[in-house]
Amino acid sequence: MKTIKRHECVAIKETDPDVFSAKYMQALDGIGSPEVIKQFSDGYFIAIITWHSVEEQAETVKDEFHLEGLRYVCGQCPHLDQDYDGRKKRFPCKYSVYSSVDVRQECCELFYKQLKQGLIEPM
Repeated sequence: MKTIKRHECVAIKETDPDVFSAKYMQALDGIGSPEVIKQFSDGYFIAIITWHSVEEQAETVKDEFHLEGLRYVCGQCPHLDQDYDGRKKRFPCKYSVYSSVDVRQECCELFYKQLKQGLIEPM
C-alpha cells in the first residue's frame, strides 16, 4: 500500500462578512485538524486554511480489497488441501513458498487476483 501525504491550503478573501462566513464554513467542512490564519485588512476579511491530508493508494490487487475493507484467510481459499481435522491448523498449499500454510494467515496475492477475475469463490 502506498501512502501519499499532502500539505493543502485554501485562501478566502471577501468584503462581505456573510459571504466570508459561508465560504469559511464550507472550506472547514470535512477537514480534520486545520491551521487557520485570520485577519482583517483594508476592508477585507481574509483567512488562510492549511491542513495535512493522507491518501492510501493500492499497489496490488490485495491492497484494493483491503481498501474496501475485505480480507480473506487461507482457510477460505479453495486451493488449500484441508482435511478438516479440527486439531490441525497447517495444511499443504501448492502456491505457498513454504509448501504449507496456517489456515488463519491472510491469503496470498494469487488468491486475490483470481477472486477479482471471478475464477474462484472463497469458501
